[in-house]
Amino acid sequence: MKYFLTVLFFCSIHSLAAQDNIGNHKITGVILSAETLKPIEFAAVSLKTIGENKKSHAALTNEKGIFTLSGISGGKQLLKITYAEYLEYTDTFFISEDKTITIFDTIFLQPKITELSTVQIKAERNIDNIGIDKKVFSVEKSTLSTGGSAIDILRQIPAVNVDIDGNINIRGSGNITVFINGKPSGITGSNQQAILDQIPASTIESVELITNPSAKFDAEGVSGILNIVLKKNTVKGWNGNTTIGAGTNNKHNASGSFNYKNKKISSSNTLGYTQRNYRINGYTNRQNLFSGADPYINQVSQGSYNNTSGTLSGNFEYTVSKKSTLTFNYLVGLSGNKNPETANYYFLDSNEIKYRELVRKTESKSNSYNFDAGLTFRQQFRKPKQDLVVSANYSLSENKSKNMILQNTLSSLSAEVPYFLNTNTKNQFNVSVIQIDYTHPINKVSKFETGLKSTQRNLDNDIHADTFNNAFNSWNIDFGKTNRFKYSENVNALYATYANTTKYFDFQGGIRVEETTITTDQVTSGEYQNYKYIKAFPSFFIKKKILKTETQFSYSRRINRPGQWNLNPFPSYTDAYNLMRGNPRLKPELTDALELSAGKNYKQQNYSATAYFRQTTNAITRVRTIDSAGISLITPYNLGFSQNVGIELVARNQITKWWNVTSNLNIYRYLLSGTVQSNEYSGSNISYFAKIISNITINPGYSIQTSFNYNGPSLIPQGTIYSNYSLDLGFRKDLLKNKFSIAVNLSDAFNNRRFKIKSSDVNFISDSYRKRESRILNIAL
Repeated sequence: MKYFLTVLFFCSIHSLAAQDNIGNHKITGVILSAETLKPIEFAAVSLKTIGENKKSHAALTNEKGIFTLSGISGGKQLLKITYAEYLEYTDTFFISEDKTITIFDTIFLQPKITELSTVQIKAERNIDNIGIDKKVFSVEKSTLSTGGSAIDILRQIPAVNVDIDGNINIRGSGNITVFINGKPSGITGSNQQAILDQIPASTIESVELITNPSAKFDAEGVSGILNIVLKKNTVKGWNGNTTIGAGTNNKHNASGSFNYKNKKISSSNTLGYTQRNYRINGYTNRQNLFSGADPYINQVSQGSYNNTSGTLSGNFEYTVSKKSTLTFNYLVGLSGNKNPETANYYFLDSNEIKYRELVRKTESKSNSYNFDAGLTFRQQFRKPKQDLVVSANYSLSENKSKNMILQNTLSSLSAEVPYFLNTNTKNQFNVSVIQIDYTHPINKVSKFETGLKSTQRNLDNDIHADTFNNAFNSWNIDFGKTNRFKYSENVNALYATYANTTKYFDFQGGIRVEETTITTDQVTSGEYQNYKYIKAFPSFFIKKKILKTETQFSYSRRINRPGQWNLNPFPSYTDAYNLMRGNPRLKPELTDALELSAGKNYKQQNYSATAYFRQTTNAITRVRTIDSAGISLITPYNLGFSQNVGIELVARNQITKWWNVTSNLNIYRYLLSGTVQSNEYSGSNISYFAKIISNITINPGYSIQTSFNYNGPSLIPQGTIYSNYSLDLGFRKDLLKNKFSIAVNLSDAFNNRRFKIKSSDVNFISDSYRKRESRILNIAL
């Protein structure tokens, strides 16, 4: 309706303009949102020459927020700009008869604010923007994740796939860089799920997805960048909100925000608490195909994940001057875990008759501390869009854990004494980042960007193990399971990009050069490695409107450096018959990524289609080997190459005034080929991923949200991961003029969110299944 009125207004003014003579003056300018700093499309611009019988002129801004008015005569002018949900802008000025053009400085429209007693409530906005270079998804009103964490938010984002353990996958790849508020964080593959699970969903405003970043961004991350934008306070005075929730099987959550804003200071802070208990079960049936090993080893396990955590996060922004701001953001999290598990191992002969059984009980307890803080100074200059940004960020993640393991024989042909193992682990990981970015507009249609960045990552992993000596009734240090590993990574980067708009297309090209130094120190064994390399990462983007459809072709080179756990050669002994260890000889993956995208925006519809191609050399993949004792060992290796070719479709449809649907379909072909330890691994398959999110508003204050997710089977070097699907349901009712709400959501209604895999090699055939409690009913106020 708002667009219809805008067009009607434009047509009315235009018809009035046709009644008068045409002058020779021209006026142009750019209109941006003061809140998001993004161009406003379809804003209505009108100009009236003040005086009797003078004509009016009107125009609508284009997708870049630019308006142009021509044929204007001299004299005193009244400029008026209107757009739904923004305050009207007016200005008066004088045009001399001898002047031919007037160029306005950038005009910023302010969002509307509605007063209610002493509380200011901003008009609800929908900032979903499915663009061809970046997709922005608003999650402020997500009913499905109410009372949840950032992990639950990401499950509701189109094009993002999250498995039962919180691992993120986009377009068939889990190698993703996670930002918070546009800045690198301490979130890496090793602690990704733990930290994201500590960020309350109520603190998140939107999620941005950039699948093919420019040279301005880190080259790390094959699938691109996932940026979590936390809420900032935009309401004057004091305000806040509280959420309290409870879920099935002893799950509780609570969060509260307290915010303040005046002309100079803006602050938003959130305190969150969660208690979660999840049941976990699974099995692995393995057949060993070589002589000397047990023919069959079947494992059945069950346990639970019990977590209690608290998080304090927020940001402070101080307006130093009209063009200078200083921002401080922080996140502090404390977490405690208890994870008991019982695993039964059944050993079968060639006739599949059990002849031996072991039971292994594990009691794991851990406490973790996470801290992330950043300081950013932004200086704008007289030229529009000319600015300097200097930032520093520091992250610290510390975890202390204790594992108590008891292994006992329930049945065997020979007597075996119980086995006791205690391990104490201290893991500390920190990240320091210093960054400078400068943007210089050369003219109205071109700009130059450059910057420097230095990132330092350090890991210290210390494991101490003791075993119980039954003969002497004493605990002794187990040197074979005691180890200390240190990892250090320093990346220094320099980038430059140039962007220009011509009559025929928009262009941006750039290059990023990164110097990487990595050191691994196996302190216990004395094994030390140090290597350094410099690599260049070019990127370019060409954008053109074809038949009123935005079309873009892009290329970038990406890197995936093997992380600390992939390089640590010391194995994990949590499971006696299934070990994992790193490979210090791993090389970084290098990926060439190409995308061809097209996007079309209508008043009630939004579509984008992307065809993509990624080829990775030195592809890192995990390979399982079996020894003569039947022990399984998983180790990462570099394969020759892998390819990922696919098409992604994203659409947002406002079907009716009260119903909108966002849908995503991703179909891709994955191919890999290479040799590991004289064994060739090659193959390809076609997989797919689909997600449909529906939002229904029944009368003011009632809303229903559903999300259906389907994952097709995917290829791994030694087998296949089976398909799975899930359905999430949510209901929300706003009461007391939106001061109070109640939300009910049910995750995984069909209880089918699980991990199932079948793998094989010349020495084994294995079938594994793992399920984490996922069908959960949650009520939040």
